[in-house]
Amino acid sequence: MLTSVSTSRASPGRLCRQGGFSLLELLVVVVLLGMLMMVMVPRLIRDDTGRQLQQESARISDMVSQLTEQALFRGDLLALRLETDAVEPLRYDWQEEAFVAFETGPLRRHGLPEGVSLEWDTVAPADDGQPSLADAAEVILDDGEEPGEEPEPLPQVFFFPSGEVSPITLRLYAPDTVFEEELHITSIGTSESDRDGREFGDQEQAEEALQ
Repeated sequence: MLTSVSTSRASPGRLCRQGGFSLLELLVVVVLLGMLMMVMVPRLIRDDTGRQLQQESARISDMVSQLTEQALFRGDLLALRLETDAVEPLRYDWQEEAFVAFETGPLRRHGLPEGVSLEWDTVAPADDGQPSLADAAEVILDDGEEPGEEPEPLPQVFFFPSGEVSPITLRLYAPDTVFEEELHITSIGTSESDRDGREFGDQEQAEEALQ
């Protein structure tokens, strides 16, 4: 008795369809991922840098408010020493005849994060024949110096018991980038910020600079 045996054979086309991705398909995916990273990474860097500058501006603004209030309500002569990488609140010690750091409380030296720098520009006083606040502070402090003594560098911002503050403009920026934020300290101790960690120049040029 004859028995027929049938065997099923897969067609060549079916075998090809069961394989993985082709090399060309993988290359296309890699290229698309690379293009996506080129778009997203500069945007993430931009958002993070702008946020960091805003946080530092807000921190300094809060420090200015606290110094203004303490000088007014405690009757102390206070100051803020500015450095390219830090800000330091100070109080004038009449016994030591010098500005000294606060020993307790939240008003402590604050170092700026890596990648953030500080510049400042003293606001020119009105030419009305009256001495500026900085001049007044310098006269007060010069009274305690010995003749021939090398004067200690003065802080840049003074906070008087009268509530007056020596006005100044601070500029926080990230070197080698297009980001900056300005903080204007007025003569009454208020802070006005150009707040947005802004990118100056054309938007497309800013993005090209970061890529």
